[in-house]
Amino acid sequence: MDKQVLAFLEWAKKSKETRLPSFEELPRVPLYMEQVVGYINEILEPITGKEKTLTPFMVNNYVKAAIMKEPDGKKYHEEHLGYLMFICLLKDSLSMDEIATLIALDEGISKDKSKLYRFFFDMSREISDNVYGRTIARVEDFHGRYKKNNKWPYLRTAEKDLRDSMGLVALRLAVTASINQRLARKLFEAIEDDLYGPEGSKVAKSPTKKEEVRANKIIARQAERMAEAKKLGEDKRKKEAETKKKAKKVAKEEKGK
Repeated sequence: MDKQVLAFLEWAKKSKETRLPSFEELPRVPLYMEQVVGYINEILEPITGKEKTLTPFMVNNYVKAAIMKEPDGKKYHEEHLGYLMFICLLKDSLSMDEIATLIALDEGISKDKSKLYRFFFDMSREISDNVYGRTIARVEDFHGRYKKNNKWPYLRTAEKDLRDSMGLVALRLAVTASINQRLARKLFEAIEDDLYGPEGSKVAKSPTKKEEVRANKIIARQAERMAEAKKLGEDKRKKEAETKKKAKKVAKEEKGK
């Protein structure tokens, strides 16, 4: 668990220090789709990881849903890039209709896209510094205790204590995220009811049969993956136990000679 925690801390600190480009730093030359996708993914990789955060399919859907304006002759400007940065950082916690609702509110706040982007930029940085800072401090504290106790006669329990502690940190973050998301969802329901009317709000929130079937397939595949992962974990532990048993036997035989 030691190397996994160190890897997490390395990623968390790098992610915490990652700053979105300011509106003035966004490319001033209009970009084609592939350039847009490559640019956004490169900027967000330290935060989201190596998986593709944005794809051409996703961009086309955001335009189709009127979440953002259509490209100008297949070219995307700073406004598009700013919105895509915003969408990519929120799409894991907000549904498409909730993202669309936030962007729909923009017109009533300001028509200056650079001002809107700066507001999101500053808010993201403040929240990120706060959450990352507290989480890193907790993990470093637990890791420090591990290094202190990772010696005889605490060797056997130190690793387990560290793993359990990481689980508690993750649980705290998950509970906080769940409560925040629940509150945000209720606020969005109120805003959408006012913006679109009760019927429009209901349409935005109601998945089609096709979407439900797809969601069920995803859940089923996730269950299969977890079962496979647990099986691999059990095999790993059995192999480690056998290796330790053999090592003890060899040591005992050597001692008896």
